[in-house]
Amino acid sequence: MTIGEKIRVLRRDKNMSQSELAKVLGVTNQAISKWEKDISNPDISLLPDLAACFGVAIDDLFEYSKEKQYEKIENTIDLANEISTTQFVSMENFLMEEIQKNPENYRPINLIANLYEAWADFMERKSFVYAKRAIELQPNSKKDMTIVAHALHSKLYDWDVCNHKQSIDYWKSIIKAEPKNVRAYLYLLDDLMDAGRLREAKEVLEEARTVSEDTLYEAYEIQIEECEQGFEAVIDKYRDLAKKYPKDWRILFNVANQFSHYEHYEEAITYWLKGHDAMEKPRYTDFYESTAQCYLRLGDTESAIKYYKKKKQLLKTEWGVKYGRELDEIDKTIEELSK
Repeated sequence: MTIGEKIRVLRRDKNMSQSELAKVLGVTNQAISKWEKDISNPDISLLPDLAACFGVAIDDLFEYSKEKQYEKIENTIDLANEISTTQFVSMENFLMEEIQKNPENYRPINLIANLYEAWADFMERKSFVYAKRAIELQPNSKKDMTIVAHALHSKLYDWDVCNHKQSIDYWKSIIKAEPKNVRAYLYLLDDLMDAGRLREAKEVLEEARTVSEDTLYEAYEIQIEECEQGFEAVIDKYRDLAKKYPKDWRILFNVANQFSHYEHYEEAITYWLKGHDAMEKPRYTDFYESTAQCYLRLGDTESAIKYYKKKKQLLKTEWGVKYGRELDEIDKTIEELSK
């Protein structure tokens, strides 16, 4: 039982409402609700008051089973708007203990990688907030603008840090070490093309075709040609590819991507929506998100809001998302666009 579940049980045993408990502790009703839904944990300073309110020892508030610990960490990563330092350290310690018990256990290793990624994302958001304020206080500050660029993953200017050397070397190494890593060819091709290493990209694509079959290799062949000759030179090849694979959502995603990159937004929308229809459930939200963004570029705010609402409904119906960060962000976007 998580601390949130324990609070809910103890509160009901005391015949207290969430608002009554919130008043006793000096917090909001929303805070109590988030604790009981395992979105966040009460601050450590509140534990004595919580325990006293329920007439239990502080230790009695913590009755975690191992499986519940895993579920709570997964829910926090997926749903929480923010992770406190206390939460992060607690989750990290649990996962590190699990890894130490069995260094070959995939679940905690995968989950701690996700945790670090989520934590980095939260830290980047905080970095952005304060860097913006710093620029307001000291306009034209290169240092602060660079922080914003890094936080928002803007394009990097410096060749030595934006040429994907580290990731290219890594993809090559895991392909060489383990032939099963065929998916890495796609990541490697993306990085090689973005770095302008087109000769190597052609060689890698040829090698990939000898070890696995994938319709996306046809798309990558066109993309390499696009890098050499420009989008307009290959636009009809993309259209033909979409006609050849009308039920392959990955191909349609790829084609929609390229049309969006080159501001062919109306045609891109048709491919985004065809890709959505072609994908098996549960479907990715990228199709509706990209469609909404295309409509914004076209100046059609009403249609953009329509597809943000569709994205929200998709999260609820196909992914089972009832609350959390993603839904909050969509609501915020719709609110801003509706002004």
